[in-house]
Amino acid sequence: MATKRKPGATPAKRYTREEIYIGLQLLAYHNDAERARKEMEAQGLKPPSANTLYDWRKRHPEIYEQAKTNLDSEALLPKTKHLVHNATDLEIELLERIRGDLRSGALEPKEVSTTLRNVSVTKGIAFDKIAGPIEGRPNVVVEMREPTKLLERMAEIAAAVRPVVEGSVVEVEDAQVIEASD
Repeated sequence: MATKRKPGATPAKRYTREEIYIGLQLLAYHNDAERARKEMEAQGLKPPSANTLYDWRKRHPEIYEQAKTNLDSEALLPKTKHLVHNATDLEIELLERIRGDLRSGALEPKEVSTTLRNVSVTKGIAFDKIAGPIEGRPNVVVEMREPTKLLERMAEIAAAVRPVVEGSVVEVEDAQVIEASD
């Protein structure tokens, strides 16, 4: 049911889905409707009222969540890439130090190797779990096979492996030939 407007009142502006998305993304970024409005004005857009922005957040929770998620991903990716690059540089420095310490014989392996391992793990996690999914790379690859196909493949592998023969070795002082009996 449409609400009645006062005679001579300005008709309500209709906003496109894109304008709503931009407004909600700025609201998510600033967490303040007035700041979001000012940002929209700075971008040359006609912003809705602060109350309308808050109302959009309630009426379009799926758009707000999508805008928030995209905003988080967009903000996180450059920082994660920077972290990966810094960790790589540090890895190289530590590897060079390890190499020098090995050559000089002054290697204290515990501190250097532990630091190198920790930096490498940090870089790997940042790359695999954060940057990869944001850039659209899967972080888990799952292979699906029918159970019967899996059992067939296991039988093939088992057939290719030589059987293990159990037995013992006995040392003989004088060479003896023993005839096998059937």
